[in-house]
Amino acid sequence: ISTGEIKDVAEANFKYDLEVAQLEGGARYIDDHKSQPTEQLIAGVNKTLFDNRLTLRAKREESITTDDSELYPNRTLLGAEIQVMDKSSIFLEQEFIDGDKKIETTRVGVSSEPWSGARVQTSISDKVGDGDRLFSSMGIQQSIEVNENLNIDIGLDRTDTVEGDTDDDFTAYSSSINYYKDKLSTSLKVEYKQTDKEDSISLATALAT
Repeated sequence: ISTGEIKDVAEANFKYDLEVAQLEGGARYIDDHKSQPTEQLIAGVNKTLFDNRLTLRAKREESITTDDSELYPNRTLLGAEIQVMDKSSIFLEQEFIDGDKKIETTRVGVSSEPWSGARVQTSISDKVGDGDRLFSSMGIQQSIEVNENLNIDIGLDRTDTVEGDTDDDFTAYSSSINYYKDKLSTSLKVEYKQTDKEDSISLATALAT
């Protein structure tokens, strides 16, 4: 909003369940209208153990046509999540960005469902590279069921710097409408994001079969 910049992102994803793991893949197209558009491939695997109480995951996003995008850099994400209570879990993630910028981020947090339709996630992250930074994040999402085919999600996300550069601090408000019918699902999401430098609005749509 503040700068008038427009960024276009299109993404298609799939998931395939095997007996031993779940595979995911996809493609992404990014055009910031300032440089040559970027195309990415996405690949990942998720594995559950111990009666689904432990989840291990790995994901890679790689640019294939141009240098990586500032908005979506080349990255590898490794993670583990263990359920410690009926509706609460602890997660640990390690992210490696290895494009134009070399950044490593370690993240540990707690995810819970305190009441019906609600999801709360808090974490602390340690970023090394391109300006070291220690920061905390909190996200709250409430899902409201309209009927058996339609639900509405409302979310709030906040990131605050504990130590280091504060340029990436933000508050984001989001709302989405999700429709499900047989094997078809579609969604429309709007997000309003506030930072010290600028405010922005993003609109995302998704269709899955």
